[in-house]
Amino acid sequence: MAGPTQSFSRRRLLALAGAAVAAPSLARADGKTTVITPDRDLQGAGFFRRMIGAIEVTLVSDGAFAFNPPYPLFGENVGEEKVRAALEAEFIDYGNVGAQVSALLIRSGKDVVLVDTGCGELFGPSTGKLLSNLANAGVAASDITAVVITHAHGDHVGGLLSPRGVDVFPNAHYFAHTDEVAFWSGTNPDLSKSGIAPADQAGFIQGAQRALKNMAPKLTLLGDSLKIVDGVDAVPAPGHTPGHLTLMISSGGEHLYYIADTVHHHALTLAHPGFHMAFDTDRDAGVASRKRVLDRAASDKLLVAGAHLPFPGFGHVRRTSDGFGWVPSVWQW
Repeated sequence: MAGPTQSFSRRRLLALAGAAVAAPSLARADGKTTVITPDRDLQGAGFFRRMIGAIEVTLVSDGAFAFNPPYPLFGENVGEEKVRAALEAEFIDYGNVGAQVSALLIRSGKDVVLVDTGCGELFGPSTGKLLSNLANAGVAASDITAVVITHAHGDHVGGLLSPRGVDVFPNAHYFAHTDEVAFWSGTNPDLSKSGIAPADQAGFIQGAQRALKNMAPKLTLLGDSLKIVDGVDAVPAPGHTPGHLTLMISSGGEHLYYIADTVHHHALTLAHPGFHMAFDTDRDAGVASRKRVLDRAASDKLLVAGAHLPFPGFGHVRRTSDGFGWVPSVWQW
C-alpha cells in the first residue's frame, strides 16, 4: 500500500500508547477493579487465528479506509468502465470501495513475529487499531520479538513509532529486504514508473526514510538468507516496491502463503491482475509480480492471506478466464 492520496484522511490520531495496550477491566461493587484476561479461544474482536501445523497465525486488523474514487488508482491502463464492471461483478458500490488493513502475527515456538505494523496515526481514526486489537488477542507490544517489514509504505511502517517518536515494539528485532532499504535510502528514489502524483512522492519517500532510520539499530537485512524464525521464510516478490516481501509459513506439511501487498483489492487486482495499481513503484513490474505470485498460489493450492484481502483474510486463489478468483476460507470458531 502507500501514503496519503485519494480520499485518505490526514487528521491526526490520539496517542496509541498506554491505554491501547492495556487489558480491559471491569469495575466491581467493592470499588476494586478486575482485569479481564483475553480468552485465547476467543475468535473475532479485530483478530482471527488459526493453526498452520504447530505454528499459530493470527490476522490482526488495523482498520480500513476507502479507495474513493477507485479509478485511476486502479486500472488506469484499461479505463474506468472496466474498473466499474469489475466492481459491479462482485456487487461492490463504485462509490464505496473499502480497503482492509491487516497485519499478521506468528507464534513459532518462543518467537512472536509481527508482519508489518499498520498505519499508526497516518490515515485518520478509521485505522491505527493494531495495538488495541493485539490486546484483544492477548498480546502486548512488548511481547513481540521480531517485526518483518514487507515494504516501507505508510500503512505498513506507520505503526513503528508512537506519536511522540517512541519505539512501539521495544523488544523486537526488525527484518527488511536489502533492496527495499537501498531503494528508499537512496538520494532520489525513482517513482516515475508509479502512479503516485508528483506532489505526493516526497511524502512517500520521507515516511519510508524516517521508518528505516529508526529501525536501523535493530535491523537485519535479508538478502541471500531469508529465514526469519523456524518455519517462517521471506520470499521476495519485487514489483510493488523493489524489496517487497511475501512470506511462507510452513509446519507439519501445512503452508500459509502471506502475499502482503501483492493484491490491494480482491475484485480488482486479484480478479484482474493486469490492472495497474498506482502505488506500485513500477506498475508493469507490479503486474508481472502479481501474476507470478497468484499463479503459484493457484497451482500449488496454497492457503493464502494478505494485508488488504477481505477480513479475516484467509482463503485460496483459483484461476478464472480473465485472471483469478478469491475463495475465502469458512469461518473457524
